[in-house]
Amino acid sequence: GGNGLKINSEAFKGVGLTSVVIGCSVTGIGESAFADNNLEYIEMQVSGEISNNAFKNNPLSRGVVFNNSVCTVSQGAFANCSIGSIECKGTGTVTLGSQIFSGSNVDKLSIVGSFKLGSGSIGSMSALNNVTLSRVASIDKDAFSKSSNIESFVVIDGGGYSSDSGVILDGG
Repeated sequence: GGNGLKINSEAFKGVGLTSVVIGCSVTGIGESAFADNNLEYIEMQVSGEISNNAFKNNPLSRGVVFNNSVCTVSQGAFANCSIGSIECKGTGTVTLGSQIFSGSNVDKLSIVGSFKLGSGSIGSMSALNNVTLSRVASIDKDAFSKSSNIESFVVIDGGGYSSDSGVILDGG
């Protein structure tokens, strides 16, 4: 329903934040809401949409955790971030839209939990060469488009997916 906190566009843009922990259920995060900070870590519970560029231009070197979230992450939400891991804990499923990490220069990415990797969601990451997936719900056939330097895929507890010699296999 409509009873929840929505964080408006540019609400905390450029204010110098280093971490964000959102313990209550948030119904949405607006465009560029937390962009241009010094965020190293984000932990949140979201039911709704995380808008374009919501966390753009943050280091995020300690990662992002979704707790009991059912949400969609829009294009560029984590653009130009040095994010190395993204995790979904508890119940819920997080759907990743296209190019959510665009401009990121990370070479290793760990995706753990009930994520749906949409078309191009891990796309346009030219430095990415090592991907670890665990318990991922679904992977679109074009999820990794334009991330052409990937040398290794490792699937742990794949829930229908596995890996062999660095290639993702769909068992279903």
